[in-house]
Amino acid sequence: MELELNFASDAVCFPGAILERLHEADALVLKVLLILCADRTLRGNSEQIVSALQNVLSAEKDELEKALVFLTGAGVLQDASIRAKRIAVKKIKSVAPSDTVSIKTAEETTNEEKKQAVMPVSLPEYTSEQMAKLIDQTPSYKVIIDETQKICGRIFSPTEISRVIGLADYLKLDFEHILMLFAFCKKRGKTSVAYIVKTAYSLYNQGVDTRSAMEQYVKDAESLDSFSGKVRSVFGLGERAFTAKEKEIIASWTQHDVSEEMMRKAYEITVDNIGKTSFAYTNKVLMNWQQAGYKTLADVEEAIQNYQSSKQSKTSFETDEFFEAALRRGLEKLSEASAES
Repeated sequence: MELELNFASDAVCFPGAILERLHEADALVLKVLLILCADRTLRGNSEQIVSALQNVLSAEKDELEKALVFLTGAGVLQDASIRAKRIAVKKIKSVAPSDTVSIKTAEETTNEEKKQAVMPVSLPEYTSEQMAKLIDQTPSYKVIIDETQKICGRIFSPTEISRVIGLADYLKLDFEHILMLFAFCKKRGKTSVAYIVKTAYSLYNQGVDTRSAMEQYVKDAESLDSFSGKVRSVFGLGERAFTAKEKEIIASWTQHDVSEEMMRKAYEITVDNIGKTSFAYTNKVLMNWQQAGYKTLADVEEAIQNYQSSKQSKTSFETDEFFEAALRRGLEKLSEASAES
């Protein structure tokens, strides 16, 4: 009997990269590969793909995720956002150095693509042979491994070394970026490579994927840490962790350049009026001062004195009424400035 393939009206194509690691693939990996190649709708978000595969195959979620990780490590699958970034980088490099307008446009396009990036299941897993080959081809990878081990104060396991290489080889993060990332996490008491890699992916999906972007992120984080310490002092919080809402409010204060003395005054008004601490109430006080144009504590003190003088019959300081008066004063200032100009 002579046999031949029967393609009928359809054919399924496989990425040639799988052939190099076919001997390592188990039955589930091959089934997943077959389904992915046959069904073109299974593209995009990895969690959605795993969910769709569960409807077809009798396999647990973690087993399917491992199969996707294997296929990613084999070069069969890739993160679409990474591919888009590489294409954009090639476009930038193909532009003449003097054509700054075109370069800027390409960078802006890349940033838009990064905003829509979806974190894949995991970094690809490299075999010992693959890691040795990559290090041989790119000697700087060995330097990266040595320096990150020094930062963490220990020798990495093969799995951890694979992850560090993945940051450079797969995410294309440069040497300084990776070292800054490890130093940043170490300063916060985090030396787990798994944690640092997760942080790298999170930052990457926020657009922090260059040395300069990482430098700015670290600078902003340190500034926020310093300001958060002042908030703890003013509010008497000790070591209690901030809630998500409190973190959001504190971040907004740093963006509005709220000084420690202004924050302390707003805190005192909060406690005087409601008898307890409240980030939301203090934030309302500060934002109303912002809208009224009060930039210093002297501005606030003057406004309070003027208000209290005009309301001597009042036995207490009514904050809501003060807000309205402050806002009116701010609008009057704007009107005067407009008239003068």
